[in-house]
Amino acid sequence: MIKKFSIWILSITGLLPAFTSYALTDALKIRIENASYSDETIIRFLPGASAGFDACCDAWKLFPRNAAVPCVFTRSDVGQGLSINACPPFQGSYSVELFLHIGVGGTYKFSSTEPGAFGPGVSITMLDKVTGKTYNLRDTLAVHVVQLPGMAVTDTARFRIIFSTPAMLTDGSGFLPGIKFEQPDTRFSVSLEKNGSETPLTLDPFAQIISFNAKTAGGKVYLHWNVINLQQDGLFVIYASNDGENYHPVGSKKAIGTPVKKPIAYYFKEDKEYLGEKKYYRIVYLSAASRYLLSERISLGEEKASVAKISKDTE
Repeated sequence: MIKKFSIWILSITGLLPAFTSYALTDALKIRIENASYSDETIIRFLPGASAGFDACCDAWKLFPRNAAVPCVFTRSDVGQGLSINACPPFQGSYSVELFLHIGVGGTYKFSSTEPGAFGPGVSITMLDKVTGKTYNLRDTLAVHVVQLPGMAVTDTARFRIIFSTPAMLTDGSGFLPGIKFEQPDTRFSVSLEKNGSETPLTLDPFAQIISFNAKTAGGKVYLHWNVINLQQDGLFVIYASNDGENYHPVGSKKAIGTPVKKPIAYYFKEDKEYLGEKKYYRIVYLSAASRYLLSERISLGEEKASVAKISKDTE
Protein backbone atom coordinates (compact mmCIF):
# COMPACT_ATOMS: atom_id res chain seq x y z
CA MET A 1 0.00 0.00 0.00
CA ILE A 2 1.37 3.40 -0.99
CA LYS A 3 0.96 6.18 1.53
CA LYS A 4 0.85 9.70 0.20
CA PHE A 5 1.95 12.77 2.10
CA SER A 6 0.85 15.75 0.01
CA ILE A 7 2.08 19.28 0.56
CA TRP A 8 -0.17 21.95 -0.94
CA ILE A 9 1.21 25.22 -2.21
CA LEU A 10 -1.22 28.17 -1.89
CA SER A 11 -4.43 27.38 -3.79
CA ILE A 12 -3.49 24.17 -5.57
CA THR A 13 -6.66 22.21 -6.30
CA GLY A 14 -5.40 18.94 -7.72
CA LEU A 15 -2.62 16.37 -7.74
CA LEU A 16 -0.92 14.76 -10.68
CA PRO A 17 -0.73 10.97 -10.40
CA ALA A 18 2.65 9.42 -9.83
CA PHE A 19 3.94 7.13 -12.56
CA THR A 20 3.90 3.48 -11.57
CA SER A 21 5.34 0.72 -13.73
CA TYR A 22 5.36 -3.02 -13.25
CA ALA A 23 6.89 -3.83 -16.63
CA LEU A 24 9.34 -6.71 -16.78
CA THR A 25 11.69 -4.43 -18.68
CA ASP A 26 12.32 -1.94 -15.87
CA ALA A 27 16.09 -2.46 -15.84
CA LEU A 28 19.31 -0.49 -15.69
CA LYS A 29 22.81 -1.58 -16.70
CA ILE A 30 25.75 0.30 -15.14
CA ARG A 31 29.21 0.06 -16.66
CA ILE A 32 32.61 0.94 -15.17
CA GLU A 33 35.81 1.01 -17.24
CA ASN A 34 39.41 2.07 -17.25
CA ALA A 35 41.83 2.22 -20.16
CA SER A 36 41.95 -1.57 -20.55
CA TYR A 37 39.10 -3.30 -18.73
CA SER A 38 35.42 -2.91 -17.96
CA ASP A 39 32.67 -4.47 -15.87
CA GLU A 40 28.88 -4.19 -15.66
CA THR A 41 26.08 -4.74 -13.17
CA ILE A 42 22.31 -4.83 -13.70
CA ILE A 43 19.49 -3.60 -11.46
CA ARG A 44 15.99 -4.59 -12.51
CA PHE A 45 12.48 -4.62 -11.06
CA LEU A 46 10.39 -7.78 -11.37
CA PRO A 47 7.12 -9.11 -9.91
CA GLY A 48 7.89 -11.71 -7.27
CA ALA A 49 11.44 -10.50 -6.66
CA SER A 50 12.63 -9.91 -3.10
CA ALA A 51 15.41 -8.09 -1.27
CA GLY A 52 17.20 -11.43 -0.82
CA PHE A 53 18.71 -13.74 -3.42
CA ASP A 54 16.14 -14.90 -6.00
CA ALA A 55 17.23 -18.04 -7.83
CA CYS A 56 14.98 -17.15 -10.75
CA CYS A 57 16.33 -13.69 -11.36
CA ASP A 58 19.55 -12.80 -9.50
CA ALA A 59 23.15 -13.70 -10.31
CA TRP A 60 26.15 -13.91 -7.99
CA LYS A 61 29.12 -11.65 -8.56
CA LEU A 62 32.36 -13.40 -9.58
CA PHE A 63 35.53 -11.43 -8.91
CA PRO A 64 38.57 -11.75 -11.24
CA ARG A 65 42.06 -12.37 -9.92
CA ASN A 66 43.53 -9.63 -12.11
CA ALA A 67 43.74 -6.55 -9.86
CA ALA A 68 43.64 -4.24 -12.88
CA VAL A 69 40.04 -5.24 -13.65
CA PRO A 70 37.51 -2.94 -11.92
CA CYS A 71 34.35 -4.50 -10.52
CA VAL A 72 30.95 -2.95 -9.90
CA PHE A 73 28.21 -4.81 -8.03
CA THR A 74 25.30 -4.61 -5.60
CA ARG A 75 24.52 -6.76 -2.56
CA SER A 76 21.62 -8.83 -1.32
CA ASP A 77 19.98 -8.08 2.01
CA VAL A 78 22.56 -10.27 3.77
CA GLY A 79 25.58 -8.79 2.01
CA GLN A 80 26.09 -11.25 -0.84
CA GLY A 81 27.64 -9.72 -3.96
CA LEU A 82 25.34 -9.62 -6.99
CA SER A 83 26.02 -8.92 -10.65
CA ILE A 84 22.28 -8.99 -11.43
CA ASN A 85 19.99 -7.69 -8.72
CA ALA A 86 16.24 -8.22 -9.14
CA CYS A 87 14.17 -5.92 -6.91
CA PRO A 88 10.43 -5.85 -6.16
CA PRO A 89 8.25 -4.00 -8.72
CA PHE A 90 9.12 -0.33 -8.99
CA GLN A 91 6.45 1.83 -7.35
CA GLY A 92 7.72 5.36 -7.18
CA SER A 93 11.03 5.56 -5.32
CA TYR A 94 13.81 3.09 -4.62
CA SER A 95 17.52 3.20 -3.81
CA VAL A 96 20.25 0.60 -4.23
CA GLU A 97 23.77 0.74 -2.80
CA LEU A 98 26.50 0.35 -5.44
CA PHE A 99 29.80 -1.27 -4.44
CA LEU A 100 33.20 -1.30 -6.15
CA HIS A 101 36.34 -3.40 -6.15
CA ILE A 102 39.22 -1.27 -7.42
CA GLY A 103 42.61 -2.96 -7.40
CA VAL A 104 44.46 0.05 -8.79
CA GLY A 105 43.41 3.59 -7.93
CA GLY A 106 43.03 6.04 -10.79
CA THR A 107 40.60 7.47 -13.34
CA TYR A 108 37.47 5.47 -14.08
CA LYS A 109 34.48 6.08 -16.32
CA PHE A 110 30.84 5.27 -15.59
CA SER A 111 28.01 5.01 -18.09
CA SER A 112 24.53 3.50 -18.27
CA THR A 113 22.48 1.64 -20.84
CA GLU A 114 18.87 0.49 -21.18
CA PRO A 115 17.18 3.01 -18.83
CA GLY A 116 14.64 3.84 -21.54
CA ALA A 117 12.32 1.08 -20.34
CA PHE A 118 11.43 3.22 -17.33
CA GLY A 119 8.65 5.78 -17.69
CA PRO A 120 9.66 9.25 -18.92
CA GLY A 121 9.04 10.75 -15.47
CA VAL A 122 11.46 8.42 -13.70
CA SER A 123 14.79 9.95 -12.72
CA ILE A 124 17.82 7.72 -12.14
CA THR A 125 20.63 9.34 -10.19
CA MET A 126 24.00 8.02 -9.03
CA LEU A 127 25.07 9.70 -5.78
CA ASP A 128 28.74 9.70 -4.79
CA LYS A 129 28.50 9.21 -1.03
CA VAL A 130 32.01 10.59 -0.49
CA THR A 131 31.93 13.79 -2.56
CA GLY A 132 28.16 14.37 -2.63
CA LYS A 133 28.23 14.76 -6.42
CA THR A 134 25.34 13.31 -8.44
CA TYR A 135 25.28 11.83 -11.95
CA ASN A 136 22.29 11.48 -14.26
CA LEU A 137 22.07 7.85 -15.42
CA ARG A 138 19.08 8.52 -17.68
CA ASP A 139 21.52 10.15 -20.09
CA THR A 140 23.00 7.17 -21.94
CA LEU A 141 25.31 9.41 -23.98
CA ALA A 142 27.05 10.78 -20.92
CA VAL A 143 30.34 9.35 -19.66
CA HIS A 144 31.00 10.23 -16.03
CA VAL A 145 34.68 10.45 -15.08
CA VAL A 146 35.53 9.74 -11.44
CA GLN A 147 38.83 9.53 -9.57
CA LEU A 148 38.78 6.46 -7.33
CA PRO A 149 41.22 5.05 -4.78
CA GLY A 150 41.89 1.36 -4.36
CA MET A 151 38.82 -0.30 -2.87
CA ALA A 152 38.37 -3.76 -1.37
CA VAL A 153 35.38 -6.01 -1.94
CA THR A 154 34.48 -5.58 1.73
CA ASP A 155 34.48 -1.75 1.64
CA THR A 156 31.25 0.15 2.14
CA ALA A 157 29.24 1.31 -0.86
CA ARG A 158 30.82 4.24 -2.69
CA PHE A 159 27.65 5.12 -4.62
CA ARG A 160 23.89 5.00 -4.21
CA ILE A 161 21.55 4.58 -7.19
CA ILE A 162 18.29 6.48 -6.66
CA PHE A 163 15.20 5.76 -8.75
CA SER A 164 12.35 8.24 -8.28
CA THR A 165 9.16 9.40 -10.00
CA PRO A 166 8.68 13.10 -9.36
CA ALA A 167 5.05 14.15 -9.52
CA MET A 168 4.81 17.92 -9.81
CA LEU A 169 2.43 20.61 -8.62
CA THR A 170 2.49 24.08 -10.14
CA ASP A 171 2.60 27.09 -7.88
CA GLY A 172 2.04 29.82 -10.46
CA SER A 173 2.77 32.57 -7.96
CA GLY A 174 6.54 32.58 -8.29
CA PHE A 175 6.81 32.59 -4.48
CA LEU A 176 7.54 28.93 -3.80
CA PRO A 177 8.08 26.00 -6.15
CA GLY A 178 5.47 23.28 -6.25
CA ILE A 179 6.35 20.36 -4.01
CA LYS A 180 4.95 16.87 -3.76
CA PHE A 181 6.08 13.91 -1.71
CA GLU A 182 5.22 10.30 -2.59
CA GLN A 183 5.81 7.75 0.16
CA PRO A 184 5.77 4.12 -0.98
CA ASP A 185 6.41 2.20 2.23
CA THR A 186 9.21 4.16 3.93
CA ARG A 187 10.84 5.71 0.86
CA PHE A 188 10.18 9.23 -0.39
CA SER A 189 10.42 10.73 -3.84
CA VAL A 190 10.55 14.50 -3.95
CA SER A 191 10.49 16.96 -6.82
CA LEU A 192 9.92 20.61 -7.62
CA GLU A 193 8.29 22.49 -10.45
CA LYS A 194 8.74 26.20 -10.97
CA ASN A 195 8.07 28.27 -14.08
CA GLY A 196 7.72 25.12 -16.15
CA SER A 197 11.09 23.70 -15.11
CA GLU A 198 11.15 20.33 -13.34
CA THR A 199 13.85 19.49 -10.81
CA PRO A 200 14.06 16.08 -9.12
CA LEU A 201 15.50 16.18 -5.62
CA THR A 202 17.63 13.68 -3.75
CA LEU A 203 17.83 13.13 -0.03
CA ASP A 204 20.71 15.10 1.50
CA PRO A 205 23.34 12.46 2.43
CA PHE A 206 25.12 14.65 4.99
CA ALA A 207 22.72 16.96 6.82
CA GLN A 208 20.44 15.81 9.64
CA ILE A 209 17.54 17.37 11.49
CA ILE A 210 18.28 15.97 14.95
CA SER A 211 15.37 17.47 16.91
CA PHE A 212 12.11 19.32 16.23
CA ASN A 213 9.64 20.60 18.81
CA ALA A 214 6.82 23.08 19.32
CA LYS A 215 5.39 25.11 22.19
CA THR A 216 2.69 27.75 22.65
CA ALA A 217 2.90 31.11 24.42
CA GLY A 218 0.66 34.16 24.25
CA GLY A 219 -1.62 32.55 21.69
CA LYS A 220 1.24 31.89 19.26
CA VAL A 221 3.04 28.73 18.13
CA TYR A 222 6.82 28.64 18.40
CA LEU A 223 8.84 26.00 16.54
CA HIS A 224 12.44 25.04 17.24
CA TRP A 225 14.71 22.58 15.44
CA ASN A 226 18.41 21.66 15.41
CA VAL A 227 20.43 20.77 12.32
CA ILE A 228 23.93 19.38 11.81
CA ASN A 229 26.18 19.03 8.74
CA LEU A 230 24.22 21.47 6.57
CA GLN A 231 26.51 21.67 3.54
CA GLN A 232 24.78 24.37 1.46
CA ASP A 233 22.59 27.40 1.90
CA GLY A 234 18.93 26.78 1.25
CA LEU A 235 15.45 27.29 2.61
CA PHE A 236 13.44 25.75 5.42
CA VAL A 237 9.74 25.73 4.54
CA ILE A 238 7.36 25.28 7.48
CA TYR A 239 4.10 23.44 6.83
CA ALA A 240 0.99 23.09 9.00
CA SER A 241 -1.97 20.70 8.82
CA ASN A 242 -5.24 20.20 10.67
CA ASP A 243 -5.56 16.52 9.76
CA GLY A 244 -1.95 15.32 9.56
CA GLU A 245 -2.30 14.51 5.85
CA ASN A 246 -2.80 17.72 3.84
CA TYR A 247 -0.28 20.46 4.55
CA HIS A 248 0.01 24.13 3.58
CA PRO A 249 2.99 26.50 3.96
CA VAL A 250 2.91 28.93 6.87
CA GLY A 251 6.33 30.46 6.42
CA SER A 252 9.98 29.94 5.61
CA LYS A 253 13.39 30.45 7.15
CA LYS A 254 16.70 30.93 5.36
CA ALA A 255 19.08 28.01 5.91
CA ILE A 256 22.77 28.84 6.27
CA GLY A 257 25.23 26.21 5.15
CA THR A 258 27.20 25.20 8.26
CA PRO A 259 28.96 21.85 7.67
CA VAL A 260 29.73 21.06 11.31
CA LYS A 261 28.57 18.38 13.74
CA LYS A 262 27.67 20.97 16.38
CA PRO A 263 23.87 21.47 16.35
CA ILE A 264 22.72 24.75 14.79
CA ALA A 265 19.40 26.04 16.16
CA TYR A 266 16.56 27.56 14.13
CA TYR A 267 13.39 29.21 15.42
CA PHE A 268 10.06 30.17 13.85
CA LYS A 269 6.93 31.92 15.17
CA GLU A 270 3.66 31.39 13.33
CA ASP A 271 1.76 34.64 12.82
CA LYS A 272 -1.69 33.06 12.98
CA GLU A 273 -3.43 33.03 16.36
CA TYR A 274 -3.45 29.60 17.99
CA LEU A 275 -6.82 28.67 19.55
CA GLY A 276 -5.90 25.29 21.02
CA GLU A 277 -7.05 23.17 18.09
CA LYS A 278 -5.31 19.98 16.99
CA LYS A 279 -2.48 20.92 14.65
CA TYR A 280 0.46 19.22 12.98
CA TYR A 281 3.76 20.60 11.69
CA ARG A 282 6.56 19.42 9.42
CA ILE A 283 9.55 21.24 8.00
CA VAL A 284 11.28 20.73 4.66
CA TYR A 285 14.83 21.80 3.85
CA LEU A 286 15.47 22.57 0.18
CA SER A 287 19.11 23.18 -0.79
CA ALA A 288 20.61 25.06 -3.70
CA ALA A 289 22.06 21.72 -4.85
CA SER A 290 18.60 20.13 -5.37
CA ARG A 291 18.64 18.16 -2.13
CA TYR A 292 16.06 17.92 0.62
CA LEU A 293 15.41 16.90 4.21
CA LEU A 294 11.98 16.17 5.64
CA SER A 295 11.31 16.31 9.37
CA GLU A 296 9.13 14.00 11.37
CA ARG A 297 5.62 15.21 12.19
CA ILE A 298 4.95 16.94 15.51
CA SER A 299 1.57 17.93 16.91
CA LEU A 300 -0.18 20.44 19.17
CA GLY A 301 -3.59 20.36 20.84
CA GLU A 302 -5.64 17.63 22.56
CA GLU A 303 -2.40 16.45 24.13
CA LYS A 304 0.91 17.81 25.28
CA ALA A 305 2.99 19.24 22.43
CA SER A 306 5.14 16.50 20.97
CA VAL A 307 8.88 16.47 20.46
CA ALA A 308 10.48 14.62 17.57
CA LYS A 309 13.93 13.14 18.17
CA ILE A 310 14.83 12.48 14.58
CA SER A 311 17.40 12.25 11.88
CA LYS A 312 16.51 11.85 8.21
CA ASP A 313 13.45 10.05 6.92
CA THR A 314 14.15 6.39 6.16
CA GLU A 315 15.52 5.91 2.73
